[in-house]
Amino acid sequence: MLNETSLAAIRPNVNLANRTYDCPVLTLGETKRPFKHNGELHWTAQDKAIIFASFYAGGLLATLLTEKLSQYCGPSRLILYGAIVNVFGTFATPFIATQGGPIALEITRFVMGFGQASVIVAMFATAELCQLPWGWPMAFHVYGILGCVLCVLWFVFVFDTPHDARCISQQEIEHITANKKKSAKKANWQELLRSPLIWSIAGSSFAHNYITVGTITYLPLYYKSALNMSLTSDYEKTTGISFHL
Repeated sequence: MLNETSLAAIRPNVNLANRTYDCPVLTLGETKRPFKHNGELHWTAQDKAIIFASFYAGGLLATLLTEKLSQYCGPSRLILYGAIVNVFGTFATPFIATQGGPIALEITRFVMGFGQASVIVAMFATAELCQLPWGWPMAFHVYGILGCVLCVLWFVFVFDTPHDARCISQQEIEHITANKKKSAKKANWQELLRSPLIWSIAGSSFAHNYITVGTITYLPLYYKSALNMSLTSDYEKTTGISFHL
């Protein structure tokens, strides 16, 4: 479409009056086999955008509560509870998506944002899992099971302090805590908020996350909707870009 528009501007004798502006179905090689996306969830682009954004909005809200929650239940338990929230949300996503609609899934993704983790490594595997006979819910069930295993391992082997660890000797505890000094200093939030260093770190983090979120979330949607690419080709390209970032 863009090339034909440019051609018409250069060559006025080219008539585009009867041309269609729909992107053709993508075909591969000599077989001319089209890729068709026959999804069962027919949601609007706005619904999809809100679902994507709700996950990261939950993660943003979680950062504001992390300090208090960490003091209340401990760092290791806080991470464990966040992982459990994601495990339950992952298991429930297929049911919520098909039975509850986009609003219910937006709420679920917002809650899951509290325990978010990196998804770049799993992107290609997810594309392959979605093409198994069990369909796209299989990807959520597989990651839900893996999440359960990781939660159990975390609960058994990770502790907040050396005194709570089961496989540590008294000599090791004394060596770790011998020169430890107690610090009762409180954070000076006014000084932190006025610090150029803090704002430079925040700006750098925002820029990195902006690009990462766009690559992980919206680039696959562009490949599918605009370029009509297959699911495997979609995530192969997106994963490659993510690793370069």
